[in-house]
Amino acid sequence: MGNITSLMTRYLHWAIENRVKWDLKLIMECPDCVFNELTFWLNNIKRLNGKHLAGYSFPQVLVYSDASNVAAGAYSIDIDSSIFHQMWTLQESLKSSTWRELQAILMALMSFKNRLRNKCVKWHTDNNNCVSIVQKGSAKVHLPEIAINIFKLCSEFNITLDVVWIPRSKNTKADYISKMIEIEDWGTNK
Repeated sequence: MGNITSLMTRYLHWAIENRVKWDLKLIMECPDCVFNELTFWLNNIKRLNGKHLAGYSFPQVLVYSDASNVAAGAYSIDIDSSIFHQMWTLQESLKSSTWRELQAILMALMSFKNRLRNKCVKWHTDNNNCVSIVQKGSAKVHLPEIAINIFKLCSEFNITLDVVWIPRSKNTKADYISKMIEIEDWGTNK
């Protein structure tokens, strides 16, 4: 089950760890969050329980992604050398760099999903926070939501995803793609 256990038990763990006594009712700061996690497990435990917990598969595809304040970019090795590029909206460009990097992973994954179906993918990013959030979640609500959407997409297309950190100096092509500007997206204000 891997990363999803960390992502989808965060509020459950928090509720248990913050109880006053072991035999008292739980007093939850965010009961909706706990309920959502319990509902997720109720609906998904049988499907997820069939996954192998051990046995790393050698990656069949390598993907490199990056995000700038202008756009998201990614490219693949071993699936027709596919390239993904998406300009940010003004609102997206103002979000945190970690949000943009996670969103770049999600959007590129959506773009490549049919070619990545049933494959083991090693995904390279130069943002260490992204690796951690995809693996364990985050205290910030909006970031784990992206990680959960990444998990759901991988689950739907049977993609085994291993997100790893690489130094920025080893991610220059994805960096270049993320800084490309689409001229037709630009205009002038009068």
